[in-house]
Amino acid sequence: MIKHFSKIVIFLSFTNSQICYHQYKSSYYLLQK
Repeated sequence: MIKHFSKIVIFLSFTNSQICYHQYKSSYYLLQK
């Protein structure tokens, strides 16, 4: 149970960082225009 929970936490933090990175890239791209 604990292992499964930690896997979920790792997965969520990874997806969250991917989303943050994507938003950062798109906002940077918009600023360059």
